[in-house]
Amino acid sequence: MGALHPHDAARRARSFGSIAAQYDRFRPGYPAALVADLRAAITAGAADPVAAPTLADIGAGTGLFAADLRAGGFEVTAVEPDHDMAEVARARGLAVEEAAFEEWDPAGRRFDAVAFGQSWHWVDQDTGPERLADLLVPDGVACLAWNEYSPAAALSARLAAVEADYGITVHRRHAELLAERDDSQRATAARALADAGFRTRVRWYDWDCTVTPADWLESLMTFSEYAVLADEVRAEVRARLRAELPAEPLELVAGTLAVFGRRPAA
Repeated sequence: MGALHPHDAARRARSFGSIAAQYDRFRPGYPAALVADLRAAITAGAADPVAAPTLADIGAGTGLFAADLRAGGFEVTAVEPDHDMAEVARARGLAVEEAAFEEWDPAGRRFDAVAFGQSWHWVDQDTGPERLADLLVPDGVACLAWNEYSPAAALSARLAAVEADYGITVHRRHAELLAERDDSQRATAARALADAGFRTRVRWYDWDCTVTPADWLESLMTFSEYAVLADEVRAEVRARLRAELPAEPLELVAGTLAVFGRRPAA
């Protein structure tokens, strides 16, 4: 995803509350291997590893990443600015503090890890890396993760052509990233952490996903580019997309890109 005008970014970042339940149902979780790698990175950097490392999940949404991290042995504090999204996360039994990252008061706490699942691109990129560093213990680990998934190339291209008529870029962006396993924004994120003194590495995790055409359409409607559309426009593009989809289930090309960054000890 390229850089957004601040007004557009703010409008899109605020668009998820009205679709919180749909988001929670149709968005995927995160690979167990990613969670294990994050846990291993913390253990490797700790002089005295703890049984349950503390972790702040920023922009936690409905708690999809936070729930996976908790299952992986982390003591998770979820931070989410939208009340409706936070309520879904609380229904999972997660501890949620409602605030935007830039405004959140951690009350003096520092964490063994800080995670951003599908949320780092909403952060102020000028101040975010330094604030992130302040939240971590020495040798603590940051993890910025993005799930990317799309139908096979030929179908994705047809769907992208429909989206282009409405200024939507979901299929085009996902197809580009899946083909290259990198993009300018993620590379920029890694550089931003490195410039703030983090030691960084990037890893890609492949995973399999099969969905019905109906579920794929529902999933698409949870992206901010769709959520901000007027109802009648969303209905029109949805109908056009449905006409391009086959009757049989879709085998998606899918993966997760993670940027890890270790905070310097001093």
